[in-house]
Amino acid sequence: MSRVVADVRIHPISVPLGRAFWMSLEPYTVAAEIVVEIETEDGLVGTGEIHGRPQAEIVRILEAFRRLVVGEDPLDTGRISERLFRQTFSRESYEFASADGQPHFGAGAKPQMVAAIAGIDIALWDLEGKTLGLPLWKLLGGRRAAVPAYASGGYYRPDGRASVEALVEELTGYWGSASAR
Repeated sequence: MSRVVADVRIHPISVPLGRAFWMSLEPYTVAAEIVVEIETEDGLVGTGEIHGRPQAEIVRILEAFRRLVVGEDPLDTGRISERLFRQTFSRESYEFASADGQPHFGAGAKPQMVAAIAGIDIALWDLEGKTLGLPLWKLLGGRRAAVPAYASGGYYRPDGRASVEALVEELTGYWGSASAR
């Protein structure tokens, strides 16, 4: 059965955090993701996710990429991804890389373009798995149904300094949660 992409829906989500968490270089104050849904004409939906910024710029690029995806065969993921990636180094990229002066010298939105491509690519792979009735791990060549997971944490206080006691408590909590299973 041949399917065609009918729509690309973009859902930017941004939620202020209750407190700032310092990452390596700056405080993290907002949890932000963009969910991309690609729907076929028969109603099958694949979902992708993007973490990047500035969020509005990625959404703008996704909206422009929509025209390159709608009408395509969603199982042709490689060709669609190549078509989108070509936008990062072709004359068509002028709409994404406008800048004053010399655009070849540091202007443009390449990281945001690649983030947008990744979100679309993830949604297409999700659609392919649903079309073939296979979980993504198997479709992508995985051999195990379960893999070990990890918890990420140990972030700094808002002033950028680490509280050793608070870090020990937080990380011990992760270990306790994992061992309780």
